Amino acid sequence: MDKLKICLALLGIIGVLLLIVSFNTAMFVGDPWLSDRAHDDWHMNNYTVIPGFLAYIFFAFIPLALGGVFFGVFLPLVSLHPSKKRVRLLLLSVSLAVLFTSLGFNTFDMMLGCFYWTNGTEPAPILVNLFFAEIHVNAWNFYFFLFIIPLWVSGFLMGLSACASQFKLKNRFFF
Repeated sequence: MDKLKICLALLGIIGVLLLIVSFNTAMFVGDPWLSDRAHDDWHMNNYTVIPGFLAYIFFAFIPLALGGVFFGVFLPLVSLHPSKKRVRLLLLSVSLAVLFTSLGFNTFDMMLGCFYWTNGTEPAPILVNLFFAEIHVNAWNFYFFLFIIPLWVSGFLMGLSACASQFKLKNRFFF
């Protein structure tokens, strides 16, 4: 097995592990939207009103991960020789990456703003269990660095490994 295949497999495995971490954090952080407020109306705009749990899952969690996936698809396409079809794929993948990332982050920010910033006061720190110790982390840092970034990076790594494995790139490491 060559080095590129091993590297791409490792990237895919790391992406899946990060997805598991961010999913567990999503269940903790989004608990109000998955239990108490699950059926509260969430206004996507003035005309589209859906239950809160659907907005949390389908307009925040999944789009943010898909934004990473589409950017992961974009990166290997950049390293290939340009053609009309590839340029269209480049434009489509980067456009979808920006669209899904911004939709997911904006929806999370609006839905979970009460988690990391409550009534203009700093919320209590979150107790995080690490392998070696339990530490207290600022709520914003917990939300952003243990949820938003791992979710997007997991999609990115899975999209990168899946797309790059489809191309015949001999001895070309582009990451």
